[in-house]
Amino acid sequence: MKLASTRGFTLLEILVAISILAVAGIALISSASSHLTSQSMLKQASFGQWVASNRLAEIKLEKKWPVENNKKGEMEMAGATYYWQQKVIKTQDESMVKVDVYIYESSEYQTSITSMGTYISKRN
Repeated sequence: MKLASTRGFTLLEILVAISILAVAGIALISSASSHLTSQSMLKQASFGQWVASNRLAEIKLEKKWPVENNKKGEMEMAGATYYWQQKVIKTQDESMVKVDVYIYESSEYQTSITSMGTYISKRN
């Protein structure tokens, strides 16, 4: 009596296939994690731009001259608190300054998320 020969995968072939799937899975998870991290950073930068824009609008509405240098504060945006610092830079025209607003995610003012600037002129 002759047994029918069965053909299947060897143990080595199965291990190679599992290894390839594992590497592909790790790459997929890494890519998804990187995407979520960049999306979070983009969200922070977008809200930071809005905070900076709001602060620059406040400075223009205050109509104070000279504009205060190194003034700090905080603003809430989308349920999070953002910290800002304004820096005033003199220009060649004494009746105009450049104001840069830097946005931070912590009150230690270490690394800025984003910044925005504008020119403010002296009001007569």
